[in-house]
Amino acid sequence: MKCFRKVFEKEDHTSVLSSQDVPEKVKIQCGESFKSKDEIQLCIRTAMAGKSLATISWYVENDESSTVPKPNFETTDPRVVEFTDDRHPEAQCRLDTYYAGALCNVSHLIPFGESDPVTGACAVEKGDHLGVRPACWYKTKLAI
Repeated sequence: MKCFRKVFEKEDHTSVLSSQDVPEKVKIQCGESFKSKDEIQLCIRTAMAGKSLATISWYVENDESSTVPKPNFETTDPRVVEFTDDRHPEAQCRLDTYYAGALCNVSHLIPFGESDPVTGACAVEKGDHLGVRPACWYKTKLAI
């Protein structure tokens, strides 16, 4: 959510994305979260990088014969934790997390809060809908 944007914000996203099959859902939701073409493309690039990382995670735990589906943007991890789980989640939950970070439109220049997890992030507690931490690992302070 913060680091990828800082590192890649000035890059040419068009050439990188031209070779990728970006799902329509990602294009639409990035367009809903951001206004400028550059921000939208950076959101898409962040989401696609997250998918690559989540897929690598899937391969670490599975193989092609696995019945566990590879992570994708069309499904989300259905688990809802009772308390925040700071261990490494399953591949789909990781993708959900990376994707939420891509969609969160809080500036990467605003740091995360040291004592308040809502500061510098998209959060249900602030009324955000896109870009919030997934319930598969993060327990909000509000009932959803």
